[in-house]
Amino acid sequence: MHYIYRSISGKFQSAFRSGKILILYGPRQVGKTTFVRSFLDTQPKSRYFQCEQAQIRAVLSSCDLPRIMTMIGDADFVIFDEAQVVENIGTALKVLHDAHPEIQIIVTGSSSFDLQSRIIEPLTGRHRDFMLFPFLYGELRDDYGNSFIERYSLEDRILYGSYPESLNPSP
Repeated sequence: MHYIYRSISGKFQSAFRSGKILILYGPRQVGKTTFVRSFLDTQPKSRYFQCEQAQIRAVLSSCDLPRIMTMIGDADFVIFDEAQVVENIGTALKVLHDAHPEIQIIVTGSSSFDLQSRIIEPLTGRHRDFMLFPFLYGELRDDYGNSFIERYSLEDRILYGSYPESLNPSP
């Protein structure tokens, strides 16, 4: 799969080890999972958790620090993808962050309203928010060059957006 460099990468990566939980919001299918997973290889002790999996959701919903730490193991860089599906996610993240501030936590969520309502109050002062949108014109131009941009007309961008799927349609 072809990875396109995202313009928020620098700001996002510079926030690593800032002592804050990083929260990445964005609409469905803009590439949030691909974006955060691209950082896993750069972090030696990292773990990725898909929160739509029942077992992961149950552990996080419990807000039980020993259970959460058993799941995380020795990782010091963790990603919780699609966190909006977890009941009590804000409290679980607060418990984990307060006990282990050395662990870099990244959270993604497609439904920003659901995720914000579950996170904002428990994580006051403990997080930094980022928004990932469909591809920007400059991101596509920098990656594919001007010839691609010229073929990908304004009409196509208006009709289909700059979502990853619209750039790589199925045969």
